[in-house]
Amino acid sequence: MVLYKCRNYSRYNWKVIILATQDFAEKKKTEQSKSEKQTYARITAPVHIVSNSFKMHENVEGYFENRNVPNFKKCDRLVKIDSLFGTIQMGYNPKKGKSFIFANIKTSIFDTAASRYKKEFNENNEFKNIKNESQNATYSSARKQDSATIIYNSQAKPWSESSIAPYIYRKDTSAFQKTMPFLTNLQDIRQRSTLVKLDLELKSKASKAMQSKDAHTELIAIRQQQHELLRNAEFANAMIVRKNAASRQFFKTINYNLDIQKHEMFEYYREQIPKSGSSSTLEFDETPNEDNKNKDTTT
Repeated sequence: MVLYKCRNYSRYNWKVIILATQDFAEKKKTEQSKSEKQTYARITAPVHIVSNSFKMHENVEGYFENRNVPNFKKCDRLVKIDSLFGTIQMGYNPKKGKSFIFANIKTSIFDTAASRYKKEFNENNEFKNIKNESQNATYSSARKQDSATIIYNSQAKPWSESSIAPYIYRKDTSAFQKTMPFLTNLQDIRQRSTLVKLDLELKSKASKAMQSKDAHTELIAIRQQQHELLRNAEFANAMIVRKNAASRQFFKTINYNLDIQKHEMFEYYREQIPKSGSSSTLEFDETPNEDNKNKDTTT
């Protein structure tokens, strides 16, 4: 509790300070419970997994909604993990010769993100409202900042928690926290350790309260605190177990889909690269349509 210097202290000032500290503690507790509910909803949301072959040349989705990230328009998508709150896609960039993970959040009860359908709908309405061709057309979009994040694997090893963990708590990569909540188990581990310390303190207080005259009333209050600590500790343990299981499943999925076809994929793109060895002359500007796909399969 912080006291600011003023000329006259009165009982009213003391009451205001005490009430302010109590309100701050209650707000902090409600925010913590709200974040726990959001994390639990994200970690338990149903997930739809789609595996693609590089021969299909599936484009990575979300380019038109998130044009502020590097260009990944002509890269091959290998895995798509879709949930209620966001989408995670793992692809391969033949220009760089590296795999990448692209995470973008969706418009949900917790987040707001750019919508391609809404953007096209607004554009059509704007064009309908224009009376002649000489009239100017204005467009505006309410896009959440840092709603998409892309990360390339520059290390000569498979994807793991150490590949993404250094960037999970950064402000400009908040899409990782919302689409990969299983990587934020460090907070639960710290919370569990603090709860264990508080439980030891309450046990020592209970042993001292047994020797006092008002042992019954003191023990009731201590037992209530211990019950709340036990509930929080069980929730923290459950979240740690769920996050560890989800993390193992996630990295197993993306590494399996990459390893099972990477040798054939590397040979395919090695033939596409000219003898000069520069991959910058590869023509990836045309969108692969059905006719091109049929030509490739027939040849």
